Amino acid sequence: MDTVYKYFPLNQFLLSTILYNEIWFSSPENFNDPFDCNINCQYVKDIRYDNEINEILHQERKRTAVSEPYYLKESMLNNIALTIDNRNKSGVFFSNLTLKVLYKYVGISCFSKKHNNILMWSHYADNHNGVCLKFNTTDKDFFEECHAVTYLERLPSFQDRNNFSDPQKFLFYTKSKDWEYEAEVRVLKKSNQLFNFDPVCLEAIYFGVKCKVSESSKVINIIKGLSKYEKVKFYQMELDDEGFNLIEKEIK
Repeated sequence: MDTVYKYFPLNQFLLSTILYNEIWFSSPENFNDPFDCNINCQYVKDIRYDNEINEILHQERKRTAVSEPYYLKESMLNNIALTIDNRNKSGVFFSNLTLKVLYKYVGISCFSKKHNNILMWSHYADNHNGVCLKFNTTDKDFFEECHAVTYLERLPSFQDRNNFSDPQKFLFYTKSKDWEYEAEVRVLKKSNQLFNFDPVCLEAIYFGVKCKVSESSKVINIIKGLSKYEKVKFYQMELDDEGFNLIEKEIK
């Protein structure tokens, strides 16, 4: 994705992010969802193998009388299915083990696909008193491992894991469907600490509906005083008169 957004209250962390073009990557242990990065991939038997074997055996029954060769073939096919089944069980075990090891060391920074989500402003930007920063993802070092979160109604399976571009890290990007409103995008690092982004990635700052002009002016003046942010634009979020929506108005 080309653009992501990050919500902030007006505090020292926002100021640090702006002044030093740096973002903190947190340990998953500090997240507000107890399941976050702390789930086990579930083993679900892949019935495709059983179906394929049953079909082969069905065809064999049509062609072969009840005889030793038929039973030998059935036994062989069932052993193959069992071997595949055991291999998948081992894969689930080692996937969960890898997650437990990485869990204590990785750092994650959470972004969103949306800048106008009412709940996100409420939960992560001090009840609409804060800001939302717009970033492009041109800094490929900073946004190297950037993926949208997958939301599931059930615990993930081994098959879900194998469909992800990086199976070993799949569970870091998987959450309950209850969190789907966040439209979350995550960036994963090898440690929880501050990481610098290229200043050209910061494209715009949106100020919450309740953000006081005196506060937004301070942020705007800081940005305008830093040449590295010469192209940053500013927007004031406002209530839509025609629906439960937030709209932005550019601050010139």
